[in-house]
Amino acid sequence: MGLLSTVGALTVETGWAGAVKEALRGRRDVARVIAQAVCNVRGSLTSHAGSLAPPLLALVTDGPVDQLYTDIFDTIIHWRAEINDKERLEAAVTSLVTTLTDRHADGRLTDRLIKLLDIYGSKVTVPWKCLEKYFADPSDNKLPTCLKILNRINVYIPEVLPAVTRLAARRVTLLWPVYGRTLRLMKERGLDARHELERCRAVLERLRRSDVSDYIKALFYLQRELPDVCDYKQFRCVSDLVPKIPQRERPRCLSILSCYIKHGGRGDFAVLDTIELEKMIDTTQGVELASTALHVMSPALRQRVLSAAESAGPGAAVFPLVMRDFECYYNLKKKTLR
Repeated sequence: MGLLSTVGALTVETGWAGAVKEALRGRRDVARVIAQAVCNVRGSLTSHAGSLAPPLLALVTDGPVDQLYTDIFDTIIHWRAEINDKERLEAAVTSLVTTLTDRHADGRLTDRLIKLLDIYGSKVTVPWKCLEKYFADPSDNKLPTCLKILNRINVYIPEVLPAVTRLAARRVTLLWPVYGRTLRLMKERGLDARHELERCRAVLERLRRSDVSDYIKALFYLQRELPDVCDYKQFRCVSDLVPKIPQRERPRCLSILSCYIKHGGRGDFAVLDTIELEKMIDTTQGVELASTALHVMSPALRQRVLSAAESAGPGAAVFPLVMRDFECYYNLKKKTLR
């Protein structure tokens, strides 16, 4: 390792450095020993990272999942070197995703995948071929693990959208954040997502007609990833549902309504008068919606909500609502004085 550190300190190509690279491409047992030594002194070998990275990645794709496996990924992430071998990079990502799926999303390995894609995401993506089989057979117990991985990475995989749509009827909760995340990533890449948004809303409409509880859950998770999913039609539907659904379903409904208003949603907000918000001021979601919607409420509803806040017990978290009321009052006074 001391010798490797010395080689790494040299800024020019040397015979020793070349020998290290050749050894990494040679006999497997020797290559693994050399690779471990390289990983142990990676900080000293940064100047040679570009040429050392490909043979190291080859050991990842062909070798066992052990300490060296994770050390190689840590080394590649530490170096952040320019790697022109796209095929080798993609094979390494495929290996990592397959390992994660087999191990049911090991947290530390997932973190390494995220970091690797953050660095090289412009060059390589997660190949659909290593995910497709889990979507083709939804009874596979690895599908939830696959969805957990997709819910952590910031890589747009276009094939995910039709695959998730096909599985929507199975009502797997993890599908919805993945669906929303993929739509968001699509928009962030400047792609036209209007058709996919409409398809998503059609899926929501079918859910609403078959099972209101699943509809609320799906919209809640989709909206958290991409607020645009909830248009005014969804806002109206959820508002109409609040008085009719069981108490346990209401917090998500209130969060959906609050998120819509918070992100600049427009429409006739008189519908808020029908949900009896003043009776839910003792909940976190009720206070959040009241604070967010105070400026669009009818005067009568605003008065009822503020009266309920004044009557709330000392344990009620109404401070944000009080501050929002003061802000609205202050802004109104400023306009009046102009």
